[in-house]
Amino acid sequence: MSQRSIVVAFVIVLAGCPCSLLAQRGGGRGGRGSTGGGASGGPAETQEMKDFKLGAAVQANERQVALFQALAKDAEVARSQAGELVRLGKTTPDQFTILGAAIETARDESKNFLSSLSEQQKSGLKGFRKNVEKADSDVGKNWEALNQQFQRANKGDQQIGAEMAKLEKALAKFVTEQWDLGDKMGIQPPPHEGDHAGDK
Repeated sequence: MSQRSIVVAFVIVLAGCPCSLLAQRGGGRGGRGSTGGGASGGPAETQEMKDFKLGAAVQANERQVALFQALAKDAEVARSQAGELVRLGKTTPDQFTILGAAIETARDESKNFLSSLSEQQKSGLKGFRKNVEKADSDVGKNWEALNQQFQRANKGDQQIGAEMAKLEKALAKFVTEQWDLGDKMGIQPPPHEGDHAGDK
């Protein structure tokens, strides 16, 4: 009986080997599939991890921070100048020329900043980038309309004032969209310009 018991025990051990091997290999196809991690067998990437990676990929480098700070400053100058002319209710040729130069500078700097974005940044910031481009286009259209009105001698100050108000609004939107993009890239306003965040 002792020999028979030994044989039975040996058979049981052999019968159990395939299961043990499968367990050691992660349960075969079924075991690997249950992890939901793909070919590597690791856990699936969470949405939080994807968001973290995207946030890291779109962060501004030192050059971009410097470009943006110059752009933000000049865009605000253009907006302030337009707002001042709206309050005055009239515009002299010299004031008009100064405003035009400020707008041109801000728009050129905006284009330079957008061109500095890497392919990853362009992809990850597509919506924000498009908003900036749209705001820039609106500024250009409003400036062109104002310039045409200003050059016509038969148009009074009231009409010019209405066009100037539209331009100021477009510039305000331009500034807001710039800061939305900058914030997404981790660019913070200087302490003395912290009120921009409240303009959004």
